[in-house]
Amino acid sequence: MNNHSIAARFHFQNCSVTIKVDGEMIISRSASNAPGDVALDRNFTPEDDPTTFIGQHNEFYKFLSLTSTTNTSMILKCTAIGYMLCNSLPRGGMRSRSFVCCNEDEGACANGKSLFCRAIAELSNPAFLDGKINRTSGNFILSAVDEHTTVAVFDDIKLSQAKLDRFYPICPGEWRIARVGRPELILEREIAPYVLITTNTPAYQFLHFASAVRRFVPLEFSSFFSVDNPVVSHFGHALFGDWDAAQWHLFDNFMFYCVREYLHVYRNMIDPFRV
Repeated sequence: MNNHSIAARFHFQNCSVTIKVDGEMIISRSASNAPGDVALDRNFTPEDDPTTFIGQHNEFYKFLSLTSTTNTSMILKCTAIGYMLCNSLPRGGMRSRSFVCCNEDEGACANGKSLFCRAIAELSNPAFLDGKINRTSGNFILSAVDEHTTVAVFDDIKLSQAKLDRFYPICPGEWRIARVGRPELILEREIAPYVLITTNTPAYQFLHFASAVRRFVPLEFSSFFSVDNPVVSHFGHALFGDWDAAQWHLFDNFMFYCVREYLHVYRNMIDPFRV
């Protein structure tokens, strides 16, 4: 049974990081195999004062800032990060929202939505799903999801009301996953993964789907990055893939800062994503 005083656990090569629901961060040498725990193949060094904000020095923070044309857009992205990285809390109640990375402007593409998903995946147990509908069963192909998956990413989906309808049973309900040659896997809502979608559908069109607005939080991405201004050209190298230890240190500490801010400021709000 999960210890509900713990919000998230991450196991690095040199230590384990536990973040409690009150925001306290504990660094230890111990490890566990609790459902949702995330094992990572890099080392971690905490800041002397974890309450100190160092995000402004991290390239991913700069990326988020450039993809957000308003303060509200930036706050929503950071709050969503903290929300989805709480891998040890049960779902339900206020923790039952899913997210759609969408465009601020119609016709935008290559503007960083998939990189946002990559950032979440770097501190999660992700499953990347093609989002296609299984025409035989009428359900999404979810076979890549297992008991340890914390985030299910559906990348580059062309949204319509009919397609969104397919998400409603699993967002935020029980997941029933058909598996070839194996019994059906049933994930209760308390341990079901978060849903993260990317789409080139602009935000104003998404907001026309009334049922979706109650279930999904749109995270808007500006057109600063594009085919003509790719992320790799702006920074001079690929985010994540070309980072040195210093950038990983800044990234991990910034992401944990988002978790702690979510727990301190937003978790007990009636709806933390209506800012």
